[in-house]
Amino acid sequence: MRIHPLTSVLIAATAFLCGFVLARSPLSSAGGDRSATSAGASAEDVPALSRHRPKRAIAYHPPASAAVDDVDEFTRDELEEAHRVSERFEAGEYVLPFDNPVVRKDYSNVQARWVEEASNRVQRIYDPFFAGIGVDPYTNSLLQQHLVTMHRASIQAEQAIQQLITARRDFDVKVRNLLSTENYEAYRAFERGIPVDHELALIKKHAQMSGQQIRDEDFEVLRAAIDDSRAFSEPYWHGPYDGLPEVAVGAASVIELLSRRRDELQRSLKSLEEHSGFKSAPPSIQALAHASYDSRLSRLHDTVSNIVVWGRLRPPDSRGGP
Repeated sequence: MRIHPLTSVLIAATAFLCGFVLARSPLSSAGGDRSATSAGASAEDVPALSRHRPKRAIAYHPPASAAVDDVDEFTRDELEEAHRVSERFEAGEYVLPFDNPVVRKDYSNVQARWVEEASNRVQRIYDPFFAGIGVDPYTNSLLQQHLVTMHRASIQAEQAIQQLITARRDFDVKVRNLLSTENYEAYRAFERGIPVDHELALIKKHAQMSGQQIRDEDFEVLRAAIDDSRAFSEPYWHGPYDGLPEVAVGAASVIELLSRRRDELQRSLKSLEEHSGFKSAPPSIQALAHASYDSRLSRLHDTVSNIVVWGRLRPPDSRGGP
């Protein structure tokens, strides 16, 4: 199946993300100039706002019969919500393109056409194949419907990822424009230190649970070693500079994901062990770090083992559920 041009869709949607307001971000210039152009209508005049909706907010080419300008497809509540979103945006708040119900519904119409195209393509390609290998017509139709549903889910996932990447990029642009070069570097160092502090907190918690008393200065030595080696035991994806979320469904996929994380954790521990600062740390802090990482390795190992056993005992589900 082809990849749909969601990048173009969301770039265009972002340009009109308020639906009724063409506004420049308050931090779009180094001086923080807050200029914006409003639709100039009140909440009581919602129907009049229809003329300001983005006629090409979605990057597609509708057929001549498409009612792109038909305001009747939007309810009064949707138009009022879009107006509230525009006010939030104009006030400086960052909003996602699909926070706007007008953009959201426009996109859903595009998605419906894409799914219809996919349905026709699936039928053309898969119907003769499944029929040729003896699949009965009813089951054949169910398999095709499942394929089309997957196609729709893929489009929705691509949309969500695109919004996340765009929001991260926009945030970085915003702080770069807001901060001086020196302060921006300080901010990036602060972001870099967040997972380090989290890792150190896990180690301190392990020390408390085991009744160990460690000096604060020893923890600072460990913190520097973790920072330099980037030896983390848990993944991060919610910050502006983190990786993308990892998702696994089904025993085999979950086992693969957890096994990969276990291998990454082992590499992190090895990287920490080889760090010169860690080698020079007191034996007590080295032993504590080892014990903390080892406990998480053990939990990952036990989780994988339990899933394997659970998978052997659980009867197979012909519907393909988790």
